Amino acid sequence: MSKQPIDPYKHLDMVLNLNGTLTRLRHIPHTAPSSDPTLPVLTKDLTINQQNNTWLYLFLPRIALSPNPKK
Repeated sequence: MSKQPIDPYKHLDMVLNLNGTLTRLRHIPHTAPSSDPTLPVLTKDLTINQQNNTWLYLFLPRIALSPNPKK
C-alpha cells in the first residue's frame, strides 16, 4: 500500500484563495443560536472581524460546563 500525501484542503472541503482566505465548499445548515438548558449543546454566533465578514459559530457541549464531567 503506497502512502500518498493528503491534500488538507480537499480533505476539509476547502479551497485556498489567491488572497490567502479560505472558502468552505461544504454547505453547513444554519441553526439559530441557543442557550436552552434542555439541549445537550450550547451554540452562539461570534463576529471575529466585521469588515472582513469573518465569523464563528461556536458549539459547546453542555457536559463541558459540568463541574464533574464524565470521561
